[in-house]
Amino acid sequence: MRRSTSRLLHQAPRARLDVFGPLPHDVGMRRAIKIYDTTLRDGTQGEGVSFSMEDKVRLAARFDAIGIHYIEGGWPGSNPKDLRFFRRMHDVSLKHAKLCAFSMTRRAGVSAAGDANMQALIEAGAPVATIVGKSWDFHVTHALETTLPENLAMIGDTIAYLRPKMDEVMYDAEHFFDGFRANREYALATLKAAAGAGAHWVVLCDTNGGTLPHDLVAILQVVKREVPARLGIHVHNDAECAVANSLAAVSEGVEQVQGTINGFGERCGNANLVSIIPSLVLKMGVDCIPEAHLRELRDVSRFVSELANRKPWTSQPYVGDSAFAHKGGMHVSAVLKHPETYEHIDPQAVGNHRRVLVSELSGKSNIVWKAREYGIDLDQATPDSRRILDELKSLEDQGFQFEGAEASFSWSARSAATGRTSSSTPTASSSRSSTPTLRWRRRPCASGSRGSSSTPRRPATAPSTRSTTRFARRSRSSTQASRRCSCWTTRFASSMNPRVPAPRRGSSSPRVTVRRRGAP
Repeated sequence: MRRSTSRLLHQAPRARLDVFGPLPHDVGMRRAIKIYDTTLRDGTQGEGVSFSMEDKVRLAARFDAIGIHYIEGGWPGSNPKDLRFFRRMHDVSLKHAKLCAFSMTRRAGVSAAGDANMQALIEAGAPVATIVGKSWDFHVTHALETTLPENLAMIGDTIAYLRPKMDEVMYDAEHFFDGFRANREYALATLKAAAGAGAHWVVLCDTNGGTLPHDLVAILQVVKREVPARLGIHVHNDAECAVANSLAAVSEGVEQVQGTINGFGERCGNANLVSIIPSLVLKMGVDCIPEAHLRELRDVSRFVSELANRKPWTSQPYVGDSAFAHKGGMHVSAVLKHPETYEHIDPQAVGNHRRVLVSELSGKSNIVWKAREYGIDLDQATPDSRRILDELKSLEDQGFQFEGAEASFSWSARSAATGRTSSSTPTASSSRSSTPTLRWRRRPCASGSRGSSSTPRRPATAPSTRSTTRFARRSRSSTQASRRCSCWTTRFASSMNPRVPAPRRGSSSPRVTVRRRGAP
């Protein structure tokens, strides 16, 4: 079939290998990478992160549904909640994932069969055991306070004891990269001890999170030559390199990647699987979770944040609200023509969506896009779009902010589309004052007293789709009033002009709060 010439003229060159075009990796067989999620164990070591036992069950089911291969449920020998979780999971059927129980090597001077942690691990009933052991000689002598030969025996004995009792046994080489730099021979000896005892996986851990990608690659190349085992990678994010290190390890032949959803974890967090998974599938052309399930990543990320009682990271790559948000007029104009000009993937591939913001940096393309978003017929070539843009920039110059007050923009755009001048102020009666009045009204307190106050205020308009509380600002007087009584509420007179946006923080314009947090 003959292609249209006009269509060819508007096709953009493919500068990246991602979902905007076919991947060369799609030809022939793709590599398969196993994803190991440790959100339920390592993720909960992050400050402020905690899950109830039922939360962990719900999360495990959700991770299984999107195709995660291994789910680390916790450390059954460390606390009662984790042990109850593993017992509860006996009644949950996982269709895809294998449940993993975490523990440490046997204690020094104690046999594996006589170690309480080993018995708790077996009692948990998980098909996979993940054993952490020391690979840094400094930790062996100063943290465990034992000898280097005894540590090697602890690793080998533990793996050999668990091997016939589990479907799979993994060895997490804690502090391996730091240990390699300090004592290369001994660090490699710990890996060989685990592999020799029958470990199915040997996982290299950058526990302190300070290794840079080029160092990690160089060390991995040595490990591949010296250790005959299937390798995994487990890195922390203290140097902001966890995702980069994980992807570099895959490029070097590692077959398993460990991490957490949203990068939750101790100190600066773990490798973020929400960034790693789409990078593997869409950019590196390897299989991990089914590609169709990538569209659920944003929902999964939000689900984990909600159960952890953590606010979603707005600028989180791939799935954050700002990941595909465009503010500059030149950018929006280009995205209207070809999205790949300023987007590295199609946002829908990971369940996200494109957003356009309006501000003093906007161009007419922003105005037209946003108007269409609200169902307003506005054309870029008409004077209305220019008039709205000029007014918006003028108000932003005065200290107002439209980015967080979209209802104000919507009113201006509708006024222009229906032929009204944008300076008109809707009023129910000509007798009403043009200056809105803010009144405080207090519900009865324990004493039964009431109070009221009023003062002129410039109005603040909140977005029509969001709670007003989030965008309105608190004035000094309203703060003082709320200190006197926790039940203060406010309302504006009906002569309020709904098109004026909320003033920015730090501007000279007065700020008001609509309802104090916690008020009924």
